[in-house]
Amino acid sequence: MRTGVSKLNQEILTGNLKKQFLKYLIPAISGNLTYGLLIFIDSVFIGRGVGPLGLSALNISLPIFTLVSFGMMIGIGGATAAGIDLGKRNFESRNKIFTYSIIMGVLISLSFSLLLVLNLDKVSILLGANKEIFGLVKSYIGVISWSILFYIMPHILTNFIRNDNNPKLAMYYLFICSVLNIVLDYIFIFPLNMGMAGAAIATSIAQGVGTLFLLTHFLTKNNTLYLKKVYLDFSIIMRIIKIGASTFINEICIGIVVIISNYQFFKYLGNNGIAAYAIILNLKLLIYLTLSAFGQGMQPLISINYGGKNYQRVIATFKMATYSTIALSIIFYLILISNIEYFVGMFNKDNLEIIKIAKIGFPLFYCSLIFTGINIQFCSFFQSIEHGKIASIINFGRGVVLISILLYVLPMIFGVTGLWISYLINEVLTTGYIIFYYKKRFSLN
Repeated sequence: MRTGVSKLNQEILTGNLKKQFLKYLIPAISGNLTYGLLIFIDSVFIGRGVGPLGLSALNISLPIFTLVSFGMMIGIGGATAAGIDLGKRNFESRNKIFTYSIIMGVLISLSFSLLLVLNLDKVSILLGANKEIFGLVKSYIGVISWSILFYIMPHILTNFIRNDNNPKLAMYYLFICSVLNIVLDYIFIFPLNMGMAGAAIATSIAQGVGTLFLLTHFLTKNNTLYLKKVYLDFSIIMRIIKIGASTFINEICIGIVVIISNYQFFKYLGNNGIAAYAIILNLKLLIYLTLSAFGQGMQPLISINYGGKNYQRVIATFKMATYSTIALSIIFYLILISNIEYFVGMFNKDNLEIIKIAKIGFPLFYCSLIFTGINIQFCSFFQSIEHGKIASIINFGRGVVLISILLYVLPMIFGVTGLWISYLINEVLTTGYIIFYYKKRFSLN
């Protein structure tokens, strides 16, 4: 085992940086998109099979998926800490962190499943379900509640597996989940006419099969991660949480903002407004996860090189990821605003009001993409070198405080346009603060 770990360590510390970055980036994009594609596929089938009310119900239900933030927190926090210890050649500590991460993920998953199953009505109302869509919302989250384990654990497993020199497994995981979900969505929604519940069942089965597939890594000869007998050690738990807190806060904030946004869009535009926002949000989720993958792809390189005090490679990797996301954001924006009717048509068959709302919203909402990409990379960078506190502050300020204020204030001044530009102003102000902090107060030592 030590030979395999040492080889991995040496490759990251001294190997070709661009080659190493691509080695982790491409599988990270593939694996990261699984979560987004599952929701995206559900949205397309629900939009066409159930209709606009089903699409609105799905958007109301989306915050339930922020529970995966616990998996992201543990996965990124644990894998980063383990990566830094790997750079320091502290192999025993690395496997203790892995063991704690797995135990935490299982306990949290089972606890949330029990809590949701016993409180479906209350949760549906809390998410903002109105009378028209209450039954649809409850039907969807009722199924998801039983399978939380299969949504949380992959985020933990993929981060550790990626760091254990098997990043391609996430690509195969994506393929299995996506293909299975498409097939099952079609069967359950159309021939079997199971509606929202059918979509949730299809997604959950796909996630369950994908989770079992990820476990095959631990049966391979190249695996260097092992569960160890551990005793309660709060210092390890707190280290994982401290590093991963930024990601947790960011994902929870996304759920809170979706709830606030749904309320505001319903207030100004009704259920058609929520449906149009759902289409835009689904597309943004895929883009967001793609941009986030650059941060996840650079994490093993930055964490291990930081642990090995190879700071020049740390900065070079960070710049590579940031410049790439800026270029990709521009490409995404041009594609989106040039094909608005096509993208809306994927979800909506003949509701002209939804198309009208989306045509106004697309250009304004997606102006924020470049700044979103920059903000994601800076927060990922701070996390990767165990500067989680500043990343958490940035994500909380950007993810809840500032955007909530803007979503309420700007529509009072600019009407519906104020809703759309809130996201742009939020990201621009955040980027300004991050750059100021990085130049004036941050030093790598």
